[in-house]
Amino acid sequence: MDVFLEKCLQLLPVLGVSDFNERIDQVSDSNDLLYCKIKGLTATGKRTANGFLIFSGSQAVLDHRPSATRMREKREQLIEKGLLTQNGDHLIFAKDVEFGSPSTAGSVVRGGNTNGLIHWKNSKGVQLKELESSDILK
Repeated sequence: MDVFLEKCLQLLPVLGVSDFNERIDQVSDSNDLLYCKIKGLTATGKRTANGFLIFSGSQAVLDHRPSATRMREKREQLIEKGLLTQNGDHLIFAKDVEFGSPSTAGSVVRGGNTNGLIHWKNSKGVQLKELESSDILK
């Protein structure tokens, strides 16, 4: 049963159910914060056991890329739920939102398919890919 419960708790955030997630303190973990930047906008997030968490107040581009099909639907769902709101010429995350992977999180921020391991960087500009390969985050 423990294995079944563990798998369910991993799958629920992917399906948009975040009621069972642990709350992450953004301030106390500031050394582990990651940033995704595009067109002068910045999103802030953190790697989690279930994927990737984008913090409220993070910014995302307003327009979808023409090639974005899956991410268009995902972004529109977040807008419908009130998790992404328009603020002038960009979108803002109204609440913390957890995604199944850094790439999905980055794709929502950037408006189309994105390699999250490359586009999420720490405050020194080191890519998530490099951080994970050198075990800095672990």
